[in-house]
Amino acid sequence: MPMGTTPRSSRPSARASLRRSFGYTVVEVMMALGVLTVGATGLIAMQKTTIVGNLRARTLSTASGIAATWVDRLKVDALSWRAKTAGGTTLNSTRWLKKVGEDFPTKSGDEGKWFVPAPDAALKYSALADLHGVDFTSTDKDKQAKDGAFCTHLRMTQLLPTLIRAEVRVFWLKSHGTNVSSKYAGTLNGMPLCTDDAGVVTAVGAETTRYHFVYMTTGLIRHGAPL
Repeated sequence: MPMGTTPRSSRPSARASLRRSFGYTVVEVMMALGVLTVGATGLIAMQKTTIVGNLRARTLSTASGIAATWVDRLKVDALSWRAKTAGGTTLNSTRWLKKVGEDFPTKSGDEGKWFVPAPDAALKYSALADLHGVDFTSTDKDKQAKDGAFCTHLRMTQLLPTLIRAEVRVFWLKSHGTNVSSKYAGTLNGMPLCTDDAGVVTAVGAETTRYHFVYMTTGLIRHGAPL
């Protein structure tokens, strides 16, 4: 073989050079776009799921905090429940525990029934709370209808002469707002979220398709020596 001559097998063919000069084919570009689209769709769906999950976790955490706050309030209320030297107790002097009445072991009146705790503007106690868990007092009538997100119900049952079981129920609409279907835009039978209507309060617990719920239970013991 003469000096400086390239072997035939090592010479790039004209056809290969011509193919490389054309770049990517349309089919290759379309395949790449398809893979990119599928991947981007998955990322968007995952991001949406993450956002919804975070919102639900935040809402659940807020509702749990509201319920825990009410448990603490009931424990403070129980500090006013004491026996009297002359007989009887100071149960009627409490704010919420008095629902059981001074008739143990008889269960009468509102004992064992869910009720909406009455608001107290001075102490900032209200059964209705906003999305941050802050109470709405009785002076916030306009904001209650617009921004109320959570409602609290209480139930008292006296188990022993010195022991009351207190139950706290915090609930909220699964879909809250005006731009939703008529089934979920309002509350039960069109009543406000935190209505004190006895029929609605009783029926709320069965509305699991409309509301989310958080329940907490605690025992409240009669305190101190007889007065």
